[in-house]
Amino acid sequence: HWNVTGVEDIYQSALIKTPLTFTVGTSDVTVETVFVQEDNSFFYMLKDNQVTITGMKDTTLTEVVIPSDMFGYPVVAIGTSAFKDNTVLEKIVISENVTSIGNMAFYGCSSLISIELPKGVTSIGNSAFYGCSNLVSIQLPTSVTSMGSSVFCKCSSLTSIELPEGVTSIGNSTFSGCSNLTSIELPIGITSIGRYAFSSCSSLTSVELPEGVTSIEERAFNSCSSLTSIELPEGV
Repeated sequence: HWNVTGVEDIYQSALIKTPLTFTVGTSDVTVETVFVQEDNSFFYMLKDNQVTITGMKDTTLTEVVIPSDMFGYPVVAIGTSAFKDNTVLEKIVISENVTSIGNMAFYGCSSLISIELPKGVTSIGNSAFYGCSNLVSIQLPTSVTSMGSSVFCKCSSLTSIELPEGVTSIGNSTFSGCSNLTSIELPIGITSIGRYAFSSCSSLTSVELPEGVTSIEERAFNSCSSLTSIELPEGV
């Protein structure tokens, strides 16, 4: 174990604007990434003059607005597991500077009904909305180009979703367990559909795959008990 001096004072600080030097044994170590304890509402991280939200201070709030900046620095990301297993949160509005939604950011937010994503979001991480069982609809901005696996897995109230044109693949288990999903519009740029992507989508009745799809992995439509028709492109 290293004996690092000065951490407690730094952790209590409101904001650190410059790289920090810690003493580790007889050597100095400079740290570029600084975790800041909290503002009035959020835990967060400051790196390269940009803020990532890492958690909520008050987990009893039902509605939350992510600010566009904090202390003059833009809020650009919702970090990994930032709101994980918050079963109280019902509505969240994410301001315009955010471009990235991290892995498991809203995992298990079972009361979440509404979320507004800004037009600049480009990536949504693995299991970002996994188990958001009360989420009925979500509008993905056209800027989204990357979606991880299991993003909407077990979002059992989700009825429809339109994927942006920039998305080229549907990852493993992306919509698995979306038992009320009746329709999905796939963009023409989709080339691959991962394992279990739509498994147990028991209300899905039909799927039209775009011509660019060349790969459909195993059990992609497993247990889609209401599926009566699917149109496969020539390239599959």
